[in-house]
Amino acid sequence: MLELVNVNKYFNKNKQNEIHVVNNVSLDFENPELVAILGPSGSGKTTLLNLIGGLDKVDDGEILINDKNITNTPSHSVDKIRNLNIGYIFQDYKLIEDISVFENIAISLKMMGIKNEREIKKRVQYVLEIVNMYRFRYRLAKTLSGGQKQRVAIARAIIKNPNIIIADEPTGNLDSQNSIAVMDILKSISKEKLVILVTHEVELAKQYASRIIEFEDGKVLKDYKNNEIKEFVNNTNFDISKLQNKTNTKYSSIYKIFPSIINGFKKIKSYSILKKTLMLGYFATALFVVCSISNIFGVFNIQESDYAIYDQNYLQIDSAEFNVEKFLECENLAEIDYILPGNSLVSFKLLFDDYLQTIDSSLIITGSLLNADKLTSEDIIYGRLPENQYEVVVDKLTIDRIDTLVEGSSISTSDALSTDFGINSAKDVLNKTLLIDNLPNFTIVGITDKNNQSIYTYKENFINIIDNTSQFNMDNILFINSNNQENSPEKLLDYQLLNNDITLVEGRLPENDYETIVNISKKGENIDLKVNDNKLNIVGYYESKTNRTNFLVNNNTIKYKLIDLNVTFSVYPNNKTEAFNKLENDYDLNVIDMCSYEKDNYIEKQKSEIQNTLMFSIIVLAISLLEIYLMMRASFLSQIKQVGILRAIGVSKIDICKKFLGEIIAITTITGLSGIIVMSYIISELVKVPAMSETFILNPLIIGMSVLIIYGVNILFGLLPLFDILKNTPAKILSRHDI
Repeated sequence: MLELVNVNKYFNKNKQNEIHVVNNVSLDFENPELVAILGPSGSGKTTLLNLIGGLDKVDDGEILINDKNITNTPSHSVDKIRNLNIGYIFQDYKLIEDISVFENIAISLKMMGIKNEREIKKRVQYVLEIVNMYRFRYRLAKTLSGGQKQRVAIARAIIKNPNIIIADEPTGNLDSQNSIAVMDILKSISKEKLVILVTHEVELAKQYASRIIEFEDGKVLKDYKNNEIKEFVNNTNFDISKLQNKTNTKYSSIYKIFPSIINGFKKIKSYSILKKTLMLGYFATALFVVCSISNIFGVFNIQESDYAIYDQNYLQIDSAEFNVEKFLECENLAEIDYILPGNSLVSFKLLFDDYLQTIDSSLIITGSLLNADKLTSEDIIYGRLPENQYEVVVDKLTIDRIDTLVEGSSISTSDALSTDFGINSAKDVLNKTLLIDNLPNFTIVGITDKNNQSIYTYKENFINIIDNTSQFNMDNILFINSNNQENSPEKLLDYQLLNNDITLVEGRLPENDYETIVNISKKGENIDLKVNDNKLNIVGYYESKTNRTNFLVNNNTIKYKLIDLNVTFSVYPNNKTEAFNKLENDYDLNVIDMCSYEKDNYIEKQKSEIQNTLMFSIIVLAISLLEIYLMMRASFLSQIKQVGILRAIGVSKIDICKKFLGEIIAITTITGLSGIIVMSYIISELVKVPAMSETFILNPLIIGMSVLIIYGVNILFGLLPLFDILKNTPAKILSRHDI
């Protein structure tokens, strides 16, 4: 039945304070009987019982239970052997204090796979009646006296009907009457089972034990039959047959995940006010985790609208040697739709003549020129497509950036300024007038949402718009004009723009390239103007209603002038890849993909801010995770005793993990999930502010990641201390000084 072969156990082995607690002990227990182990305190009796009961591991030797060696067996296998063969009555009870007496005993049956509630109730009632504790069955264990707890512990041990009962001072906390009753029960059991009893009461041992082992300094001094034993009269009415199992039993899990979670919620409800207050730490941590994740993703979530100015199809040529001849040659390539002198960015005045208060006011609207022919009705979100040369469509992003301010090297929007003029959304600029000097007024008839800062008009307007408006240089952060003679009365202008202002009085109109007409007042003056190294040829004279004295030329001549003045050119290709390769390889030009350039430039400019934000978020996240770990560890340390008790009565490690997992999930759901919800709402309001929308981001992925991190980290950090404890034997867990 039970055999010990040369068993040794040391405390502090191989250290200066080494203690040889069990010294080369060999014992054999073959028959059902009551064996008493006597010895002074500190002699190693309890340690010997722990070794026999599988609560501790031997350092040398072997222990066999029903011919199964438990000394070199994995802990989960030892648990199974112990659960089915051994009932342990502990000196200090080892009850789970926050559950009822009934539940403390029923747990032993459930571990044996007995699930029938009626059968469980029947057996528990019987053993409680035997130990005179039935009336206390619904009491919490922590409300019982010491003697009452001992009787419950005895009931828990015998209800399993084990082959071996191990009792460590079972009567130590009982009065004489109850001591006799307990010993009668154990003696009755010993008729069919092996009962090993540790006691310091010599008279009690001689009265009940059929075999006595005297133990001292870890050694067996004597092992003999008790000839003084009196004939036993069973006064307990204890019938072991009522605890017989009808079928073979095996260990069964007693904790399921979902019931454990429900019990976790119930346990939280019973927390003290202090413990509930401390749970606010989990709530605060969840807030920080969501905030940090949102911030990290926010700074890395670079949207096209954050940096986009040019249409993503635009290429740019940077070359001082890109002359008129090359320009015209490339302009006619099949891969290219059109080329613009400069960077395509132009500025208009947006008039506000609807109200008396704003009749003399205007805002600057800046955008990249694009061909309106490329638009379809599906591109329009408000308004319509242009129907004549002086109707335009603007992108929503262009309106959002009205009165764009360049701060250092980033784009920001003066919301207050545009709001003062009644622009609360892009739709508010429909039918507004755009003004450029020397050109007819333009009308905004449509709004797109293509995420680029663009103004759509027809190609025939491009040259005159570029010539008569300031161009915005993003690299130098200033407004420049492509015509150095802007403030001069002799500025070149397209004569077709002034049909209503001039009258030809002599000669003809400058229909050919490098031809000009001048004000009649300049007749006879020596005029030496060149465009593309070609001297302008005067072919006529005009009079002006507004006293203009400009040199009037055709549109091509204006274009040649702009080509001469610029070293940057914007290319809108029909096929971006082919155009890029052709310009770079065949024409040896420095070509830039503006979409990639803008993004790289933006990231470079934002790098320090991203690094700072990332570092801050990581620190906050790390502190939050550390806080979770410390709180979980502190919560767990207060429950180590319960872990030791569960392991001692035979609950498997996996079951214990399930039990605590349920509580962790319950805590996380109440505190962490609510923290995630609260912070998600706060961030959802923050991102409505343009400045914050670049710093934070909120979407289902962020919320999902936050949930996974909070639950994952809480579970991980909650179970880590448990895993660390469960590596130890039940005896070692129970011997910790901090429980």
